[in-house]
Amino acid sequence: MVIKSKISRNSIVKTLAKIAVSALMICLPQMRPAPAAQEANYFSQEVNFMKHGMLLNDLEGRLSPREMQQYRRALEKFPTPDSCLSTEDTLDWSRISGYHDLEVCIFYLTHLYPDPQSLLNWFAKHGLAPELADIYGNWPTDQVFVLHVGIPLTPEVPNSFIPESLFSWDRLTASSLSLGISYSEDQLAQDINLTFNRK
Repeated sequence: MVIKSKISRNSIVKTLAKIAVSALMICLPQMRPAPAAQEANYFSQEVNFMKHGMLLNDLEGRLSPREMQQYRRALEKFPTPDSCLSTEDTLDWSRISGYHDLEVCIFYLTHLYPDPQSLLNWFAKHGLAPELADIYGNWPTDQVFVLHVGIPLTPEVPNSFIPESLFSWDRLTASSLSLGISYSEDQLAQDINLTFNRK
Protein backbone atom coordinates (compact mmCIF):
# COMPACT_ATOMS: atom_id res chain seq x y z
CA MET A 1 0.00 0.00 0.00
CA VAL A 2 2.87 2.36 0.76
CA ILE A 3 4.44 1.76 -2.67
CA LYS A 4 1.15 2.49 -4.40
CA SER A 5 0.89 5.72 -2.44
CA LYS A 6 4.39 6.78 -3.57
CA ILE A 7 3.62 5.97 -7.19
CA SER A 8 0.41 7.91 -6.95
CA ARG A 9 2.19 10.98 -5.57
CA ASN A 10 4.87 10.79 -8.29
CA SER A 11 2.18 10.60 -10.96
CA ILE A 12 0.44 13.63 -9.53
CA VAL A 13 3.70 15.63 -9.45
CA LYS A 14 4.52 14.70 -13.05
CA THR A 15 1.01 15.59 -14.19
CA LEU A 16 1.12 18.95 -12.45
CA ALA A 17 4.54 19.66 -14.00
CA LYS A 18 3.19 18.90 -17.48
CA ILE A 19 0.22 21.19 -16.91
CA ALA A 20 2.52 24.01 -15.74
CA VAL A 21 4.78 23.64 -18.80
CA SER A 22 1.78 23.56 -21.14
CA ALA A 23 0.35 26.70 -19.56
CA LEU A 24 3.71 28.45 -19.90
CA MET A 25 3.97 27.50 -23.59
CA ILE A 26 0.48 28.87 -24.22
CA CYS A 27 1.37 32.16 -22.54
CA LEU A 28 4.78 32.67 -24.13
CA PRO A 29 3.62 33.70 -27.62
CA GLN A 30 1.40 36.31 -26.01
CA MET A 31 4.19 37.89 -23.97
CA ARG A 32 5.04 41.39 -25.16
CA PRO A 33 8.65 42.23 -26.02
CA ALA A 34 10.48 44.75 -23.89
CA PRO A 35 10.09 48.39 -25.01
CA ALA A 36 13.64 48.44 -26.41
CA ALA A 37 12.85 45.41 -28.57
CA GLN A 38 9.62 46.99 -29.78
CA GLU A 39 11.44 50.20 -30.66
CA ALA A 40 14.22 48.37 -32.49
CA ASN A 41 11.66 46.44 -34.54
CA TYR A 42 9.80 49.68 -35.32
CA PHE A 43 12.93 51.35 -36.68
CA SER A 44 13.98 48.32 -38.72
CA GLN A 45 10.68 47.35 -40.33
CA GLU A 46 10.15 48.00 -44.03
CA VAL A 47 8.01 50.97 -45.09
CA ASN A 48 6.08 51.31 -48.36
CA PHE A 49 7.52 54.41 -50.04
CA MET A 50 4.87 56.51 -51.80
CA LYS A 51 5.14 59.16 -54.50
CA HIS A 52 2.12 61.12 -55.79
CA GLY A 53 -0.05 59.01 -53.48
CA MET A 54 1.00 55.77 -55.18
CA LEU A 55 3.42 52.94 -54.49
CA LEU A 56 6.53 53.04 -56.64
CA ASN A 57 5.63 49.96 -58.70
CA ASP A 58 2.34 51.61 -59.63
CA LEU A 59 4.19 54.59 -61.11
CA GLU A 60 5.55 52.67 -64.11
CA GLY A 61 4.84 54.84 -67.14
CA ARG A 62 4.13 57.91 -65.01
CA LEU A 63 7.76 58.51 -64.05
CA SER A 64 10.62 58.32 -66.53
CA PRO A 65 12.65 55.07 -66.58
CA ARG A 66 15.63 57.05 -65.24
CA GLU A 67 13.63 58.36 -62.27
CA MET A 68 12.22 54.92 -61.52
CA GLN A 69 15.75 53.52 -61.51
CA GLN A 70 16.98 56.27 -59.18
CA TYR A 71 14.15 55.68 -56.70
CA ARG A 72 14.76 51.93 -56.78
CA ARG A 73 18.46 52.45 -56.12
CA ALA A 74 17.60 54.72 -53.18
CA LEU A 75 15.21 52.10 -51.75
CA GLU A 76 17.85 49.38 -52.12
CA LYS A 77 20.34 51.61 -50.34
CA PHE A 78 17.84 52.54 -47.61
CA PRO A 79 15.51 49.55 -47.10
CA THR A 80 14.37 50.58 -43.58
CA PRO A 81 14.11 53.78 -41.49
CA ASP A 82 17.15 52.94 -39.35
CA SER A 83 19.33 52.71 -42.47
CA CYS A 84 18.84 56.49 -42.89
CA LEU A 85 19.81 57.39 -39.32
CA SER A 86 23.16 57.94 -37.65
CA THR A 87 21.47 58.33 -34.26
CA GLU A 88 17.87 57.84 -33.18
CA ASP A 89 16.77 61.25 -34.49
CA THR A 90 19.55 62.39 -36.86
CA LEU A 91 19.82 61.63 -40.57
CA ASP A 92 23.04 59.94 -41.66
CA TRP A 93 24.28 62.57 -44.13
CA SER A 94 27.42 60.55 -44.85
CA ARG A 95 25.21 58.06 -46.76
CA ILE A 96 22.65 60.41 -48.32
CA SER A 97 24.16 61.35 -51.66
CA GLY A 98 21.36 62.83 -53.72
CA TYR A 99 17.84 64.05 -54.28
CA HIS A 100 16.17 60.62 -54.37
CA ASP A 101 18.03 59.37 -51.29
CA LEU A 102 16.78 62.40 -49.37
CA GLU A 103 13.16 61.94 -50.50
CA VAL A 104 13.17 58.31 -49.36
CA CYS A 105 14.70 59.16 -45.98
CA ILE A 106 12.33 62.09 -45.38
CA PHE A 107 9.42 59.78 -46.18
CA TYR A 108 10.73 57.36 -43.54
CA LEU A 109 10.61 60.22 -41.03
CA THR A 110 6.84 60.40 -41.58
CA HIS A 111 6.75 56.77 -40.43
CA LEU A 112 8.92 57.38 -37.37
CA TYR A 113 6.92 60.54 -36.54
CA PRO A 114 3.42 59.62 -37.78
CA ASP A 115 1.80 62.62 -36.08
CA PRO A 116 2.48 65.62 -38.39
CA GLN A 117 2.95 67.89 -35.37
CA SER A 118 5.69 65.65 -33.97
CA LEU A 119 7.47 65.70 -37.35
CA LEU A 120 7.12 69.49 -37.41
CA ASN A 121 8.78 69.54 -33.98
CA TRP A 122 11.60 67.34 -35.32
CA PHE A 123 12.38 69.81 -38.11
CA ALA A 124 12.20 72.73 -35.66
CA LYS A 125 14.63 70.91 -33.37
CA HIS A 126 17.09 70.79 -36.28
CA GLY A 127 17.00 74.54 -36.77
CA LEU A 128 14.28 74.87 -39.43
CA ALA A 129 10.94 76.71 -39.47
CA PRO A 130 8.33 74.24 -40.76
CA GLU A 131 4.67 75.07 -41.35
CA LEU A 132 1.44 73.10 -41.54
CA ALA A 133 -1.21 74.40 -43.92
CA ASP A 134 -3.91 73.29 -46.32
CA ILE A 135 -4.03 74.37 -49.97
CA TYR A 136 -5.53 77.68 -48.84
CA GLY A 137 -2.76 78.34 -46.33
CA ASN A 138 -4.98 77.75 -43.28
CA TRP A 139 -4.14 75.84 -40.10
CA PRO A 140 -5.78 74.15 -38.22
CA THR A 141 -7.70 72.67 -41.11
CA ASP A 142 -10.09 69.87 -41.97
CA GLN A 143 -8.74 69.79 -45.52
CA VAL A 144 -5.94 67.68 -46.99
CA PHE A 145 -2.81 69.43 -45.81
CA VAL A 146 0.91 69.84 -46.43
CA LEU A 147 3.86 70.16 -44.09
CA HIS A 148 6.20 72.67 -45.72
CA VAL A 149 9.85 73.28 -44.83
CA GLY A 150 12.15 75.86 -46.39
CA ILE A 151 15.77 74.70 -46.18
CA PRO A 152 18.44 77.39 -46.80
CA LEU A 153 21.31 76.34 -49.06
CA THR A 154 23.40 79.50 -48.79
CA PRO A 155 26.77 79.41 -46.98
CA GLU A 156 25.79 82.52 -44.99
CA VAL A 157 23.36 80.42 -42.95
CA PRO A 158 25.39 78.55 -40.29
CA ASN A 159 22.78 75.84 -39.67
CA SER A 160 21.61 74.90 -43.13
CA PHE A 161 20.45 71.39 -42.13
CA ILE A 162 21.88 69.88 -45.35
CA PRO A 163 25.69 69.57 -45.54
CA GLU A 164 27.45 71.76 -48.09
CA SER A 165 28.79 68.67 -49.87
CA LEU A 166 25.24 67.67 -50.87
CA PHE A 167 23.70 69.40 -53.90
CA SER A 168 26.97 71.30 -54.38
CA TRP A 169 26.20 71.96 -58.06
CA ASP A 170 22.65 73.15 -57.40
CA ARG A 171 23.88 75.47 -54.65
CA LEU A 172 25.49 77.61 -57.35
CA THR A 173 22.05 78.63 -58.65
CA ALA A 174 19.67 77.82 -55.76
CA SER A 175 19.15 79.79 -52.56
CA SER A 176 16.98 77.24 -50.80
CA LEU A 177 15.25 73.91 -51.03
CA SER A 178 11.49 73.63 -50.50
CA LEU A 179 10.31 70.40 -48.96
CA GLY A 180 6.63 69.55 -49.09
CA ILE A 181 5.05 66.52 -47.43
CA SER A 182 1.46 65.92 -48.52
CA TYR A 183 -0.88 64.11 -46.14
CA SER A 184 -4.22 62.44 -46.67
CA GLU A 185 -7.30 63.29 -44.59
CA ASP A 186 -6.38 60.51 -42.15
CA GLN A 187 -2.91 62.06 -41.72
CA LEU A 188 -0.93 59.49 -43.72
CA ALA A 189 1.96 60.79 -45.84
CA GLN A 190 1.18 60.46 -49.55
CA ASP A 191 3.94 62.37 -51.30
CA ILE A 192 7.33 64.02 -50.80
CA ASN A 193 8.24 66.91 -53.05
CA LEU A 194 11.64 68.63 -53.16
CA THR A 195 12.04 71.82 -55.20
CA PHE A 196 15.07 74.06 -55.64
CA ASN A 197 14.33 77.78 -55.36
CA ARG A 198 16.60 79.53 -57.82
CA LYS A 199 18.46 82.74 -57.01
